[in-house]
Amino acid sequence: MDIAAARAHRVAVSAHTTHDGGGFALDTETLERLARRWNDFAMRYREALRLADEVAAAKPPGWDYASVGYTRAVRSSGAALLRVLKERAGYCEAMRDRCRAALGKYGSAEDEARATVVTGGDLE
Repeated sequence: MDIAAARAHRVAVSAHTTHDGGGFALDTETLERLARRWNDFAMRYREALRLADEVAAAKPPGWDYASVGYTRAVRSSGAALLRVLKERAGYCEAMRDRCRAALGKYGSAEDEARATVVTGGDLE
């Protein structure tokens, strides 16, 4: 994991943890901002995937043995890069989806609390 993704992961992990074991540790604005940042990371990885695909499909500059061997090594590196970038893009997309899911739960909790207040709730 690169530095930017590692930092974002630390923020996201703390975002999903509360000290008392219940409720939300972050407000909706922070969750929305985190979801946007994770989406931005994922988009950057997807763009890098497009560029890495060119490395994985490299053509030899000539037909001599050295050129062909060099191209095999470049393609192998490109294939490894593609695998890593796909994993990282998927991770960022999963974290983005978690933030969005937390926003949905946050909204549901807000709606439930609002309905309880409006109807008087359970006063027993």
